[in-house]
Amino acid sequence: MSLEKRISTIRKALHSSAEEKALGEFKDSPEKKHYDETINFFRYLKDFEPEKFELVVKIGAEGKELKDEMGLEKYKIFMDSWDNICSRDEAKLKVAGYQIEKSDMPLKVKQEENIKLTERFYDQKSEEIRRDQNIINAFEGKEDLLNRAILFTVSTALKMLKFNQDEPKFKILDQKEHESLQTKIIKYLRRLN
Repeated sequence: MSLEKRISTIRKALHSSAEEKALGEFKDSPEKKHYDETINFFRYLKDFEPEKFELVVKIGAEGKELKDEMGLEKYKIFMDSWDNICSRDEAKLKVAGYQIEKSDMPLKVKQEENIKLTERFYDQKSEEIRRDQNIINAFEGKEDLLNRAILFTVSTALKMLKFNQDEPKFKILDQKEHESLQTKIIKYLRRLN
């Protein structure tokens, strides 16, 4: 990758993450503090987790392009609907993840089962979001864009899950100690997009 393309990709990812931080504070555009927080986060990743930095930059840049194509209104509708749909079955996902963790299976098998569980969860949620009336109205005539948004969201979550499982400190989330897997993934996606 050329230096110019690399810098452009990092800029897109930085801007995307800063926009998400601003949206999280109900602001329409990012301020200096949002960029500073994002830059510090990226520096940390680059210095201490370079593989994750590469993944975050790639996903962030792709997310920014898709978000720009969707427009802010459609993006907000999509993310709100996605959050609502996923949160409905969050407790079930937590319990299933907890059961996998507490099983006698070897760690590698637990990881594979967790991936399968998450894939099934997202397959179900992808179908549900396609039937959501807010989504139908917002993406009328733009079904291809909706499909790309769903594919990006799901594939990003699965990439991050698989990446985190490859790290030696992997542990399936304990129901009592941590937020649910789904909540963490949604929060992570919001930071990236």
